[in-house]
Amino acid sequence: MERHDAGQDPIIAPQAVLTGILAVRQSGLTNMLDRPRVAEIAKALGYDEASEWINAHRSEYVQGIFRGFKPVTIDWDKVQVSDFEDCRCGCGGRRLCGESDEA
Repeated sequence: MERHDAGQDPIIAPQAVLTGILAVRQSGLTNMLDRPRVAEIAKALGYDEASEWINAHRSEYVQGIFRGFKPVTIDWDKVQVSDFEDCRCGCGGRRLCGESDEA
């Protein structure tokens, strides 16, 4: 999804989320600023991850409408085995939460 405001960076979200948002936009069924309706349509179209992300990231979604979205990218050369161990925050061991095990 393209960047709309050259003064700010796009919002980063998982590719599955961006695919769902794009599907809703292409459907033409609602105004993309109607966040609850966008989430509802995404779910109805089978984009559950997009629907859940939109509901959990309300501010980021609206910012993304104006600033654009960018998919999450992972530099696999920098990923270590420890990145996949369980994390205390409940992120499922993905450590994408930014939390560390240090107290």
